[in-house]
Amino acid sequence: MLAATIAPVQGRELALTSDATSSHTSTSATADTAKPDETPSLVTVPTVDQARVVQSPPKLALVLAGGGARGLAHIGVLKVLEREKIHVDFISGTSVGALIGSLSAARLSAHDIEAIALDGKLGKAFFPRAAVIQEIIYLPSYVCMRVLQLKPALGLYSGKSIAKFVKKNIPAKYKNIEQLPTPFVAISVDLSTGAKFVHSKGNIAKAVQASCSVPFLYRPVKEGNRYMVDGGISSNLPTAPAEATGAIVLAVRLHGYTEKENRNSFDTTLEFADRVTSILMASVEEKSLTSADVIIEPKVEQFDLGAFKREEMIEAIAAGETAALAALPDIRRVLNNKMSAQPRLEH
Repeated sequence: MLAATIAPVQGRELALTSDATSSHTSTSATADTAKPDETPSLVTVPTVDQARVVQSPPKLALVLAGGGARGLAHIGVLKVLEREKIHVDFISGTSVGALIGSLSAARLSAHDIEAIALDGKLGKAFFPRAAVIQEIIYLPSYVCMRVLQLKPALGLYSGKSIAKFVKKNIPAKYKNIEQLPTPFVAISVDLSTGAKFVHSKGNIAKAVQASCSVPFLYRPVKEGNRYMVDGGISSNLPTAPAEATGAIVLAVRLHGYTEKENRNSFDTTLEFADRVTSILMASVEEKSLTSADVIIEPKVEQFDLGAFKREEMIEAIAAGETAALAALPDIRRVLNNKMSAQPRLEH
């Protein structure tokens, strides 16, 4: 039996006001410590025209956390939102959340995204070759390069298969993020500065690859003079860009647990890395919760980050559906509250 935890967050102002909007406009949207000579990739925040504030359908920002194969639960959430005709106006994603979010932002249906994931290509994008085989290939070359005092590639996989997956499955007319019909941002981290980087423009596939580039597993993505890695290091549940839009923030959390694990459950290197990552991500996500209006927590803790077997993916998608269905009353309540809170002024 799949269970869901839903946590509506209290205390955040729902009405969009000029003060709230202006305070968030162009917020640290790429690197928190961008240099003066660098052009940051800004999140465009809508401003309020005080002469004409029209009561319109409330806007919803969807935040999709990173979490490897556990992120298949995002598809289940999208299926429920689509079925219930709850429109998403903005998507912010980290790692697998950025990948699935990019497909949704390109207006692929949840059914189409599910079909793409279950045909095996998504697993191949993350692991084009079995990790054990890749280690056998990579480690000797790494040692050899070090002996020769050359710079080896830092990461088991290049990560290019992730970019190819995105490029193949998003309609060709959408090459750059700013062209997507639904506003979208992907989160990564600049290795040099340690600052969060919000990709709100530029090549979609490259941005998603950067957001998915888990250190040691995938090589950093070079972008200008930056080397970008998985955004989960600093912002696995990227609520800040969503909150900056003034929209209702619906966050899908994947690491809301740190239950005790039996030592035998992480005997291999990948299992060990999975456990360490889960503990780290749970802590990172905790810091983002206050910016969300409704939090959905699919029960996916039983899945490894690399659990891309078809039956496991189906179960993860189902967990997302279960959690989203349980959250519907809270989502509708918050949407209705925002609708009634906004004034109608015309001239």
